[in-house]
Amino acid sequence: MKWFKTLSVFAVLIVLASACNFPLIAGRQEDPADLAATAVQMTIQAMDAQAQPTEPPPATPTPPGPAPTPQVTQPPAGPTSPPANPCDKAEFVAETIPDGTEFATGAGFTKEWTFRNIGTCTWNTNYRMVFVEGDSMSGPASAPLPKSVAPNEQVSVEVDLTAPTQAGKFKGFWQLWNESNNRVYDVWVDIATVTEPFTVTSVYTNLEDVKEPCPYTYPIDISIEANKLGTVEYQTKTSEGATSPVKNLTFNEAGTKVVELDWQITTSGDYWLQVYIKQPNNQWWGQDTFKVTCE
Repeated sequence: MKWFKTLSVFAVLIVLASACNFPLIAGRQEDPADLAATAVQMTIQAMDAQAQPTEPPPATPTPPGPAPTPQVTQPPAGPTSPPANPCDKAEFVAETIPDGTEFATGAGFTKEWTFRNIGTCTWNTNYRMVFVEGDSMSGPASAPLPKSVAPNEQVSVEVDLTAPTQAGKFKGFWQLWNESNNRVYDVWVDIATVTEPFTVTSVYTNLEDVKEPCPYTYPIDISIEANKLGTVEYQTKTSEGATSPVKNLTFNEAGTKVVELDWQITTSGDYWLQVYIKQPNNQWWGQDTFKVTCE
């Protein structure tokens, strides 16, 4: 700054000296006092301009740091997750009429589902199977459970249906509902209809009343008649509560086949035997009753 002030004073002196040595300029002669005042004014303006702060250089941008941590807010209230073991919870156990089972057009049949109650609430008889969509197959709108079912117990529920009168494939959807009309479990019926499906047309036995020394082993013949080639699944049930395993019987053509079993009877009394054709009919035959008199 000192050099600038010295230079400014020197410029004033030169102007004043010039005014004294050259009184005449082309045109109007300027008053020396005015010239001096002008020079002083210019010098002051130059000094003021120098005194003004210069424009600072642009700041070097600071590299961005980590993004600020967003403020965590409580989410709005909504449906909560179901408990590990809710009140109404079912486990599928078994069913009759496997998917794709064939029936004659217009044939009646019974569909049965078995469930286990794995919830914490007891199911009462207001719980029911409800038809929801698809092919109703002339079934009821709903079918109630036949009994109350405590947790960990099982129940089977049936619906009576009729195969459609036209050939094709059909599927109806059902749900197990609780007494508040809430869904518990989804199931369905899936069948095909044909004009002449493989079927068992008759089942009969050789059972009749006997008088024999006891214990007595009754040799039983069960005759099963089928209308054409196919495999039959069957089992038996007795009045003593014994149920046999499911067995297979294959037909290479229409006809009758005989299966044998032995029933040991120890006391006199009335007895009965039932035959269940699981496939293809899903049908119980009998009860064939007979009397044993021990001699």
